[in-house]
Amino acid sequence: MEKKKILFIDHDPNISGSSVSMRYILRGFYEAGWDVLILSPKNENKLKFFQKYIHTYIKLNKNFSLDLHFTNNLPLHSLRGIKNNIYILYYFIRGIIYASRKINYLKPDLVYINEYVLSQFSVASKILKVPVVTHIRSPILKGTYGFRRYLFSKLLLKCNDLIFAITKQDAAQIYRENFKCGNNVKVIFEFLDENDFALPNNIDFLKKDLSIPNEVTVLLMLGGIEFVKGTYEAILAFSKVFEMNSKVHLIIAGTINSNINYNNKCFNTINEKKLNTNISIIGYSDRVHDLISCSDIVLSCSIKSHFSRPIIEAWSQRKPVISSDVEHSKEIIEDEKDGLLYKLDKPEELKDKIISLLNQPEKQKSLGEAGYLKACNLFTIDRNVNKIVDYCSSLL
Repeated sequence: MEKKKILFIDHDPNISGSSVSMRYILRGFYEAGWDVLILSPKNENKLKFFQKYIHTYIKLNKNFSLDLHFTNNLPLHSLRGIKNNIYILYYFIRGIIYASRKINYLKPDLVYINEYVLSQFSVASKILKVPVVTHIRSPILKGTYGFRRYLFSKLLLKCNDLIFAITKQDAAQIYRENFKCGNNVKVIFEFLDENDFALPNNIDFLKKDLSIPNEVTVLLMLGGIEFVKGTYEAILAFSKVFEMNSKVHLIIAGTINSNINYNNKCFNTINEKKLNTNISIIGYSDRVHDLISCSDIVLSCSIKSHFSRPIIEAWSQRKPVISSDVEHSKEIIEDEKDGLLYKLDKPEELKDKIISLLNQPEKQKSLGEAGYLKACNLFTIDRNVNKIVDYCSSLL
């Protein structure tokens, strides 16, 4: 019997949380016997992250992502905002033509869009009558009056056979009534596999290998130097914690963004507070699991609400989590039971939460254990990826 062919559309040139999630989905379809193709902007080196599960790789041309992501804050009436919207329309139309050619050439049985910012492929798939699904992993830019989000939500509903949302927050922004009726919008939580849950027994060796100091409490923030991740707030809170307890160390892992002003703000604060030896900024790392295993507390300091994958990755390792009280985090964290929440944009409160946990080792343990149980119950790959494969198979 001829294998079914699925074409994944990847939007991210880097390795991010959405890439980690997509890797699990690729694996699910691969193990279910599908031929897996991927159209991606990643270079060949970064594509090795998926290589085990894909049959064909096609390079995605640049400039096809729609600029409707929540990190774009250009005012609608500004000159830059108007120009940006004109570019969006231009790239959208051009993208539909490009997508149609690719789909027509590759002839997949199903198109899987890993994030809504490449929805030109939804339109093209609909035109060519190829089943298509889109994964919603982040907020859609609301804009000044919410008109863009309204129109874009309608387009997503019209041009997709199924929409998978990683939280109720992400589902509700698409179309509340549809979500309540449970039609083609499905909430399916993120995924963890057996490797995420594996507990290493060589922590001392790992710490030495990763240059993590011993005899200190290690705080970990995954997200790099990035405004929406709240890096500056994490650094500021840590500086105040360090004034009260010098036996702490902060590791910041993840991509350093291209915003020079924000980067300087973070690095200048580290220099002014003389924390260069107490804060390690290590950039992108493919050893997230090891970093979490070597940490004592994981921080999620998001400034804008979006799903924070490090929260569930920390839970899989029984690590306590402190997060800002953005809507996405409030949906999955039960405050004081499986994590701690602090008020958004309040580094002073973050400092208090950290100090509180430092002084209560038993609470660290109880939060980590409660988070572990939640991860086992809600975020396993067997539970969630299999749902996606089954839903997609039902479309053929």
